[in-house]
Amino acid sequence: LIQFQVRYLGLLENVRVRRAGFAYRITYERFLQRYKMLANETWPNPSKGSSRDNTNILLEKFNLHKDCVNGKTKLFIRNPRTVFKLEELRQQKIPEIVLILQKYWRGTLGRSRFKQIKQEKNLHLFFSDVEKRRDLGKNVEWPIAPSGFENFDKKLRKMHAIWRANKIIDRMPVVLKKSLAEKVAAFRAIGNKRLEWGYLRSWKGDYLNMVN
Repeated sequence: LIQFQVRYLGLLENVRVRRAGFAYRITYERFLQRYKMLANETWPNPSKGSSRDNTNILLEKFNLHKDCVNGKTKLFIRNPRTVFKLEELRQQKIPEIVLILQKYWRGTLGRSRFKQIKQEKNLHLFFSDVEKRRDLGKNVEWPIAPSGFENFDKKLRKMHAIWRANKIIDRMPVVLKKSLAEKVAAFRAIGNKRLEWGYLRSWKGDYLNMVN
């Protein structure tokens, strides 16, 4: 059990690395991921070369390669001060990276807001044109709703139908508006019980008190 734990924790490898005079070891991929921000050649992602090649670019840039040895899959560092130096450089670089990300994010939000304003303007222009039409957009061909927006499309069409009906009613003379209200009330009372109940002709009001 103890032998298994020793092998599992990599203690033998640690001992061999320490005896060889190395204080730290790290895979090239992990090293590059942590310190790639320190050089333009490796930030945000290397354009060419392997993880090992780009790791060496970083080491040579800061003259740290003399304290390091390349293994097959890992980088071995002799002096802990080299690691401290890399961490110090990284801490100095982080605020600059944060500013770049903030600038990029503000630009993204700005473009998104501009696009939204432009879409709202186009929608307003389209709506103004519909409002000026004689049929109030009755014969306008609606665009096909994207997948997942079918219910929203139905609600928009219903909203337009209600808006159009209100606009038509607003254009009516007061007398016709009163007659329309009476016909609506009659329809609610009669419904489909009678095929002909005079909704197409003009109503004159109180027929019981009329002379003729």
